Amino acid sequence: MTLFDAKHYELKNGLKIVLIKKLSKATTIKVLYKIGTADDPEGFTGLSHFLEHMMFRGTKKHPGNAFNEKMTQIGGYINAFTSFDMTCYIAKVPSNYLEEILEMEADRMENLQFKQEDFDAELKAVEEEYGMRVGNRPTGPVEEVIFRNMYLYHPYGVLPIGYPHHIKAYTRENTFAWYKKWYHVNNATIIIAGDIDFEDTLKVIEKYFGKLKAVTLPERKRAKEPNAQGITRYIKQENERFASSSVEFMYEAPKKDYAYSFAQYMLGGGTLSLFYNHFVRKLDKGIQYVYTSYHFSLDDPGILTIGFDISPDKVLQDVVMDDYETYKKELLSGYLDSEEFKARFENAKKRRIGNLIHKTDGTMNAAENFISLGYGLTFDEINKQGEILEKITLEDVKKAMQDILTQKPKVVFIGVPKSEDKAKYSVRID
Repeated sequence: MTLFDAKHYELKNGLKIVLIKKLSKATTIKVLYKIGTADDPEGFTGLSHFLEHMMFRGTKKHPGNAFNEKMTQIGGYINAFTSFDMTCYIAKVPSNYLEEILEMEADRMENLQFKQEDFDAELKAVEEEYGMRVGNRPTGPVEEVIFRNMYLYHPYGVLPIGYPHHIKAYTRENTFAWYKKWYHVNNATIIIAGDIDFEDTLKVIEKYFGKLKAVTLPERKRAKEPNAQGITRYIKQENERFASSSVEFMYEAPKKDYAYSFAQYMLGGGTLSLFYNHFVRKLDKGIQYVYTSYHFSLDDPGILTIGFDISPDKVLQDVVMDDYETYKKELLSGYLDSEEFKARFENAKKRRIGNLIHKTDGTMNAAENFISLGYGLTFDEINKQGEILEKITLEDVKKAMQDILTQKPKVVFIGVPKSEDKAKYSVRID
C-alpha cells in the first residue's frame, strides 16, 4: 500500500533525508527549510521569500551566479518557492551531477555571501515580482483583501510576498541575520528522487552535510486566529477585465483532516462531483464550472473554498446565491443517508485511490509529494496515502460534509464585470 520505494533517515546533526527510488535518467533534489513567511518578523513580512532570492547569489567558493550557471551548463532545471510555512529549493539534473549539486547545496546552507550590489538587485527584482503577481493581475489586489479578512490576526493574512512597504524595509543586515537564524542543517530536509542506491546516496549526503553543525533553533511563534463567531464578510470587485462573474465562498477548515478533504472532493472535485452534477448538468442555469479546494496547513484554521464560474449576463442572486442555499438544505435533508450517496462515496474512493498513481509519475512528482513534510505530515502519512484513504468511512465523510454544509462562510468574494446593469450583479446579504 505504499506509494513509493522510499526510505527516510536522519543524520546525527539533525538533517532529515528522504530518498525515493525511481527509474529515470534524471534526479530531482529538493531542499526544504522549515521557515516561511508566517514566521517573518513583524514589519518585514516576505523576508523569508526575499532570502530565497538571495540564496542564488553565491558563496565564497561558488561566487555570484555560479549555481544558475552550473544548472545551465548541465541542462538542469532550477526553481524555488516560499510559502507561509516553508521554503523549498528545487533542482532537476542529469543523474551523474547529483553529487556536484549536493556539494553546492551544502555550501550555500552555511556559507552564503551578501554583497550590497546583489542585495540591491534582488530587492528590485522582488518589487517587480510583486507588480507582476499582485498589481498586474485582475484579482491580485482583492486576493490581499480576502486573505486579510480570512486571517485578522494570524500571519497567514498577508500573502507570502508581503506588501510593498514590507519589501522596502528589508536591509542587507536583517536579511543576513534571518539566514543565520534559520538556515541550519537541523532545520532542513533533503528529498532526492531518482535511479539511486540508498546507501551510496546516503554516504554522499553524509560527506557534504554531515560536517555541518546543528544549532539551537528558535521557537516558531505565531499569533492565533480567534473564532469567526459566525461573522461573514462580503468582498465585491468590479473589473473591466472580467468577462463574466464568479463567486467564492470561503470557510474556516481544520489544518489537517483526511475525511474533510474527502468530503470537499465529493462536493466539488471535478465533473463527477455533487456540485458539478447539480449546478452544471441538472440546473443548467448558467454556471459553467464548480470547484472546491482545501489544502493542509501547519496551523489552524485552514481554508475551504467553494467556487462558481458563471456565464456572462446571468443574475447572480438567481444563479448562485439562492440555488446554493437550497441545494445545501437538500443534501442535509436525508440525502447523506441515501443509497445513492453511499454509491457515490464508494465510487469517489475508487477514483481518489486511482488518482494516486499520477503522483508516482516521474522524479519531480515523487519528490513533490514529500514537500508536505513542511506542513507537518509524517513520512508514513505521505507514503501510505492509499491506506489512509481506504480507512476513511462513510460516517467520517458524512460528518465532515455536515460540518461544511452547516458552517457560515467567513468570506464571500464576488467578482463581476463592469456593467451599467447594477441589479444583475447585486446580491442579497441575509
